Amino acid sequence: MEQIRNYYLSAFSHPLEDHPTLAAYVISTFTPDIPPDEEVMVPVPPPNEKPGVSLSSMGVVDRIIEPARGLMEVGDPWVVGEELGSGLGCFLGTWRGRLTLSAAWNESWHGKEEVEGFLESCVGVVMGWVDGLEKRRAG
Repeated sequence: MEQIRNYYLSAFSHPLEDHPTLAAYVISTFTPDIPPDEEVMVPVPPPNEKPGVSLSSMGVVDRIIEPARGLMEVGDPWVVGEELGSGLGCFLGTWRGRLTLSAAWNESWHGKEEVEGFLESCVGVVMGWVDGLEKRRAG
């Protein structure tokens, strides 16, 4: 844990050494308490009848975190910080010079195959647009 903490602090190079502790505290302020000794069923919120799809740019992720530092190497990073409900969150970025498209979803409402199909459709639309643009430039 100490190595991970040191990596985190060095990779993000900020002066707040207590940031990991503070982050846990901040998150705990809006996390509801569920009594551990009672069998409490927290109701699942109903699905949004018109769920949205968000597209966020993660930018050049290599500039946010280092791909390798010491013995630790990051393989395929991404992070999500939003409550998705029945929606779908898509993230566009680059990692080690490659354009990436990833997604986050709530498994209560979407399956992996459905999300992968949606992402493949997005890539197909973009590639069709690129092909058309190249044909117009060549013609």
